[in-house]
Amino acid sequence: MPKKPDFPKIRVAATAVAKIEASAKASIKRNKNITEVIPPDVTRAKAGAWLDLVSPFTQWAGLKGDQLRYKREQLRIQQDATLTEIANKAQRRLHFEEEKVTTPVPNKFLVPFLERGSLEEPESELCNRWADLLVSAATSYDPSMVRFSAVLAEIGTGEVAFLERIIRKPRGSLGINHIEDVPIMFTSGLSRMIVNL
Repeated sequence: MPKKPDFPKIRVAATAVAKIEASAKASIKRNKNITEVIPPDVTRAKAGAWLDLVSPFTQWAGLKGDQLRYKREQLRIQQDATLTEIANKAQRRLHFEEEKVTTPVPNKFLVPFLERGSLEEPESELCNRWADLLVSAATSYDPSMVRFSAVLAEIGTGEVAFLERIIRKPRGSLGINHIEDVPIMFTSGLSRMIVNL
């Protein structure tokens, strides 16, 4: 048998290194409550001085609030009276002309109508026009009547009287510019210019 060669012997050494780090923080908080008792006579005196300073302003604001409340109540009463007058006139016209309400008046017309119509004076000639519009809407509603209520809200009694004179007064063969008390905007030259636009 052949001889095994001699290898040098190698020594292997294993070393392990371990490091451990640890840190800790500690804090302590201490709340300190201090209570001081203020005598009641001092706080009453300060509150009384503050109220004496603010009192005229609060009284003034209270008086203004009462004044606004009174005006709101007066406006509500006037609006109720106007709407009652418009409804009574419309009811009389429906009864007199024996018209029948075909369909309920839609809210889209009725709500703006009530808001705008209630701003008139109860004795105003415009209440008749509002009643006419309500009767027309109740008998044969047309969506353009919403716009009619907006136009009616923008004009006054003078404009209504003038429009009635234009519509109802016979003019024969003369034109609109031959009404004796027509405003300047309807004179012949200006009316031709408006028509040509």
